[in-house]
Amino acid sequence: MRPDATVVTHTAADTHAVIAIAGEVDCDAAPAVETAVAEAHRSGVRRLVLDLARTTFADSSFLHIVLTARQHHELLVAGPLHPAVQRLFDVTGTTPHLRITDGLDEALGG
Repeated sequence: MRPDATVVTHTAADTHAVIAIAGEVDCDAAPAVETAVAEAHRSGVRRLVLDLARTTFADSSFLHIVLTARQHHELLVAGPLHPAVQRLFDVTGTTPHLRITDGLDEALGG
């Protein structure tokens, strides 16, 4: 596996799902994230937490997934965010529309 490869893990409980993403999310890696989000949606959870603490890059394909997920779930983004990921949200004007937490513990408690 290349060092910048994307690793997506998905866990679900009765009330929430956590999708942890490590590495870069570009158009090649986005389908794995999209699949995890679709699984969370099918599980019927209300709250979806995207753990981006280990995500080093994300492009518009990822942003599309985030915005679509937001339509179906109470969406929380767990950081801390890498500067490249924060920049994506800032430049696109998405930051004010996302609930970004300092970490996974805060996202799960909030």
